[in-house]
Amino acid sequence: MPTRNERLAEHYIAQTGIVAVQIDRINLASFKATWSPVVTLAPPPTSRRIFCCAAANDAAHLVARLSQEIGSASDFPAATAALHRIAIAEGVGITPHEIVADRARAVVAEVNERFDLMRKNYKIRHINREFKALRAKGAVTNYAEFVHGKKAEMLTALARAV
Repeated sequence: MPTRNERLAEHYIAQTGIVAVQIDRINLASFKATWSPVVTLAPPPTSRRIFCCAAANDAAHLVARLSQEIGSASDFPAATAALHRIAIAEGVGITPHEIVADRARAVVAEVNERFDLMRKNYKIRHINREFKALRAKGAVTNYAEFVHGKKAEMLTALARAV
C-alpha cells in the first residue's frame, strides 16, 4: 500500500495531466506499444519501459505511429530509439518514468517543507481552525488525513500553475 507521500506524488502527477507511453515485451521477438492516463510511482516490470508525455492526444498519436514501427525492433533499446525518433519528429516531449516519479516526489517534499515551515511559524492556525470547525460538525475525525487533503489541494494548485 502506498504511503501518504506516494499518494500525494501520484495525485500531483494525475493533476498535471501527464500520461504514460508504455512499451511491453510480448516475447523474444515482439513488442507492443500502449498508453495509459494513469502514472504511478511503482517501478515497471522488467518487461516494460515507460515514458511520459504531457497530453493524452500526443500519447495516443505516438503509440499509433510506434505500433507501426516496433514490429521490427529486436530489443528494448531499438524500441525506445524508435519512440524517441517519432517523438522528435512529432515535436512531442517525452520523459522517462523514473524522472517523472522523482520530480513528483520532489514537489511533495517541497510541499511538506512548506507545511512544516508554516507550522513552525504559526501560520497554520487557519487550517487548525478549519479542522476544528469540521470536526465539530462531524465532517472529519482524523487530523492527519485532513492535513493530507490540504497538501493535496496545494499540489493541485501547483500542478495547474505549471
